Amino acid sequence: MSSVVETTETTQTVVAKPAGLADVLSEIEAKREADLIRFRTCCADPRASK
Repeated sequence: MSSVVETTETTQTVVAKPAGLADVLSEIEAKREADLIRFRTCCADPRASK
């Protein structure tokens, strides 16, 4: 019985890692896009912010 529990835990961690990675990557992508938009509206064209 203990070996079954260990296998289940290992499977859960392996499954959780890619999902977490994907979440982190999508968050980074969203932040990057937001920064780009902020830069375009603010710094690239000062008249756009007014």
